[in-house]
Amino acid sequence: MYKVKNGTDSADRVYSGSAGKSRNSEAERLRAKGEALRHSRRNARSGKVVRNREEEQKRSQQLRERSGSRYADKRSDSGPVSGASSSRYADKQAAASAPVKRHPGRRSGSQRAAIAMQAKKAETRSARPDRSRRAPAAQAAPQPIAAAAPAANGYAVNAPNEQVNAPAVRPGLWQRWIAGLKRGDSLAVAVLAVVMTLIIGYSVVALFYSSHFYSGTTILGIDCGKLDVEQAKAAVTARIGEYTLEVDGRSGSEVIPAEAVGFTYKDEGGMEKLLASQKSWMWPVMMLLHPDTVLEVGTRYDHSRIADVVAKMACFSEENAIAPKDAYLGTDENGYVVVPEQPGALPDVKAVTALLTQALDQGRTKVSLEDADCYVKPQVTSDDPLLNEVAQKRNKLLGAKITIPFGNFNEVVDTQKLISFMAENRAGEYYISSDRIKAYVAQLANKYDTYGEYRSFRTSLGTAVDLYGGDYGWLLDQEATADELAECIRRKMVTTLDPIYTYTAMDRGLNDIGDTYVEICISLQEMWCYQDGVLMVDTPVVTGNPNRNNATPSGGVWAIDAKMQDYTLVGADYRTPVSFWMPFNGNVGIHDLKARYYFGGTIYLYNGSHGCVNTPLDAVEQIYNIVSVGTPVIVYE
Repeated sequence: MYKVKNGTDSADRVYSGSAGKSRNSEAERLRAKGEALRHSRRNARSGKVVRNREEEQKRSQQLRERSGSRYADKRSDSGPVSGASSSRYADKQAAASAPVKRHPGRRSGSQRAAIAMQAKKAETRSARPDRSRRAPAAQAAPQPIAAAAPAANGYAVNAPNEQVNAPAVRPGLWQRWIAGLKRGDSLAVAVLAVVMTLIIGYSVVALFYSSHFYSGTTILGIDCGKLDVEQAKAAVTARIGEYTLEVDGRSGSEVIPAEAVGFTYKDEGGMEKLLASQKSWMWPVMMLLHPDTVLEVGTRYDHSRIADVVAKMACFSEENAIAPKDAYLGTDENGYVVVPEQPGALPDVKAVTALLTQALDQGRTKVSLEDADCYVKPQVTSDDPLLNEVAQKRNKLLGAKITIPFGNFNEVVDTQKLISFMAENRAGEYYISSDRIKAYVAQLANKYDTYGEYRSFRTSLGTAVDLYGGDYGWLLDQEATADELAECIRRKMVTTLDPIYTYTAMDRGLNDIGDTYVEICISLQEMWCYQDGVLMVDTPVVTGNPNRNNATPSGGVWAIDAKMQDYTLVGADYRTPVSFWMPFNGNVGIHDLKARYYFGGTIYLYNGSHGCVNTPLDAVEQIYNIVSVGTPVIVYE
């Protein structure tokens, strides 16, 4: 037994037998249908559409047709219908014209689960108050479902006043697409195919990048994009095998290969970590956020080989390892200057070893010994304050320039010569040394003095004789000249200083005898007198008697020391007056002798003089008038 409400009246009807069972099943169906209507209304109020309106109308029409045929069959079997029954039949027919919802039991399992889920969400939302939301517009209260009259075939139909108030909501895109798939619509199928293709393609790429590196991944300078870990390790190992370290130095560049130091790849798991961090299921995002990824890998090498490699480097060879030179105090035409240091090209073994070790640790391919400051440096540089101070102090003593003439030659005391005169005392003070000036003047005397020096003489006979000794020539007064020079230096004078001589000659050229001289040949007992290169006198003479040890000195050049007239010569055993006297070697000289009538020949060997040169009066007078004090007298055998 069950109760069915129809309007405001209610009645209890009890059915027995087969008719009762049919009516009971029909009532159960109607009850389930009512529950479905209530769920649909809740879904409509929450904006969730769970059915297609056209399908529901179609199903409702089919239900009315089935209900009508069953009712007609039952009526034909039971005979004419009474008025009350006719009224109920008319109500059922009217109710059948309204849309009838399909029984939940006739839906698929997935549809029933979706409906239940939507209903549950709707109940949850309806249970929460939302005062901010505007009250929905008034809706017509749903009419109660009229009692269904049992049909003879066991199916119930809607009562005449049965109403379904589910709002008409347009299905969404998803529902329309699902419906299109069920109908076999080509567009929906194509969309499905595209979606599945994209999903499969995305999954394939994600699966690929789960074991391969993203494009743009660089390891040790190698593009490892789309390589797996093993492939990347093989590429890195090969690249490390090709590793070379270029070392630039002052003497050139040299290359250290990987095998020289045992340079190999060190696997520290970095590639595996990088691959694990890729998040392949987010590959589009990861590739956009990290377009370029660089991984540094570890390497290992044999430290014990570095010392041997350094020792064999070309920069340490004898021709390349040039030691540095310190800055020092030099000179130029202006005085003292600081000569800059010379860096050389001598590498520091410890510094080079440390540099190579660091480069190998970092995997660098090129280093510079110059940039890494690996060369031995000079100890004294050009900016050394002490060195520059010394240069300034010494330059204060310079400034003089003195020219000393020696005939056609000049000696100049300039800056370089002054520098050679400079000395330093114990107090560290600098001064011009007088001793060094005297030494310089002595050098000039040794160079230019001809007094008593060797000469080669061309005789009137056309022969050449070697002359040594005598007292003729230039003789520098060294002490007086040095004093004058020191004074000029002290006053920083720029001048010409004439040397001071003790003895002078007739000419300052290479041949200091000149063109005016007296020539005496002992063996021929002949004398010649030249004036300005012209023979003026050629006369026989008598020289000293060699057999009595009174030989006239010969083999040299002497100068006439004096000129006297009417002079008396006094000796140990003689007293002789003469008209012209011209001594040239102490008491030996040229003079006339009134007591001698013959000259020349061999007279000198048995009746020679005491050493003087006896000359005829007219000849000696002529010579007296030509020569002067200092005129050279050449005497040879």
